[in-house]
Amino acid sequence: MELSVMQSVMLKMSDIQPNRGQIKGLKKNPRLIKDDKYRKLVASIQENPEFTAMRELLVYPLDGKYVIIGGNMRYRAMKELGIKSVPCKVIPEETSVEQLEAYTLKDNSGFGEWDFDLLKDWNLQLIEDCAIDIPEIEIPSYNGSEESEDDDDEDIEFPSFEHQMVDDVLYESNNAFEIPNLLLSEQGGKLQLPLNPWGANSRLRKDVSTYHFYVDDYRFEKLWKDPIDLINSGCKAIVEPNCSLHDQTPIAYGIHLIYKKRWLARYMQELGVKVYADLNVSRKFRDYNRMGIPQGYNAFFTRGMSGWLQSLIDEHNIAKEISGKDTPNLIVYGGGDEIKEYCRDNNLLYVTDFINDKSIG
Repeated sequence: MELSVMQSVMLKMSDIQPNRGQIKGLKKNPRLIKDDKYRKLVASIQENPEFTAMRELLVYPLDGKYVIIGGNMRYRAMKELGIKSVPCKVIPEETSVEQLEAYTLKDNSGFGEWDFDLLKDWNLQLIEDCAIDIPEIEIPSYNGSEESEDDDDEDIEFPSFEHQMVDDVLYESNNAFEIPNLLLSEQGGKLQLPLNPWGANSRLRKDVSTYHFYVDDYRFEKLWKDPIDLINSGCKAIVEPNCSLHDQTPIAYGIHLIYKKRWLARYMQELGVKVYADLNVSRKFRDYNRMGIPQGYNAFFTRGMSGWLQSLIDEHNIAKEISGKDTPNLIVYGGGDEIKEYCRDNNLLYVTDFINDKSIG
C-alpha cells in the first residue's frame, strides 16, 4: 500500500481532537492503555519532554481542526501536563480511509492493548498486512476503558489499579489465611544505598535504591490501591510496608494488614524489585506475620526501639529460625546505643535513621 507524503508542523493543542469517528468511514481507534501504563506514559513525558518531538502525533486535517490518527493517549497525557503545542505530522487531505486505517494500526502497534471488540470490525486483510495477531476466541474489552462519542476529554475515567490487579491476582500461599508467599529468588541481599523512608522526600527522586516504610501509615496506605508511584520510583529494593500492629489491634484486622503488605511485596517482586520481610510487629501478631515468608528466606528488616531490646532479640530468633542461619541477613533500623551494641555483638547490620546520602555507610 502506497502511503502519502506528510508534513511536520507544530500545532496548538486546542486545534487537535481525539479520533471519535468524525472522519466518515474511519472507525474509532481500537487501541487502549490501562491506568497503570497511562500513568507511566505521563511520567515519561514529564521527565523527558524531548519524547514529544521524538514521536510526533499523526493527525488529519478536518474542518479547520486536526483529528488524531495516531497518538490519542500521548495527546491526553500531554494535555494533562499542560503542554500547549506539540509537533505533529499532518496527513494530506486526499488520503483514503483505508490508508488512514493503516496509519492507525501501524502507529499503535506495540503500545497499549488492542480492544478486540472494536478491532473485530476492522478489515481483516488490513490487520494481517499490519502483522497484528488476533486470538481465535473473542476477547471482551474492559468495561469503561474506551470512550464513547459523547465523552468529554476531561471526563475520561481509566480503570483503577485495584480493579485491574487486586481482585484478579491470587498468589500461592503456605498458610490457611492465604497470605501470599514471598519469592526466594527475589529476596533482598546487601543493603543498597541510599536507603530512604517513603514519603520523606519528593517521589520524583530517581536515585533512591531502597525504600523502607517505618513512617506513619498515612504516608503509604494508598499504595495498596495504586502502587504506581512506588513502581515508577526506580527503586531496586523495598522493605515491606510496616502497617501499625499493636496488641490492641483486633486479630481479624491485623491479618488483613499483613495480607496487604505481603501481597504488595510479592507484586513488587514480580516486577524485579528485591524485598526484605518486615519483622516489626507486636508480640500478638508474630506468628501471623511469619505466614508467607518461606523457609530459607534470608532478608529481614526491623525497627530498633530504645528500651525494647527484648523485641529485637525475639525478632532476631525468628530470622534465625526462618533462614536456618546463625547469622541471618537481618538489618536493624535505628534504636540507639543499646540496639547498636546488640547488632555489633551479633554481626547484624545497624543503620542510623534517615540515611539520605550514598556516602553514608
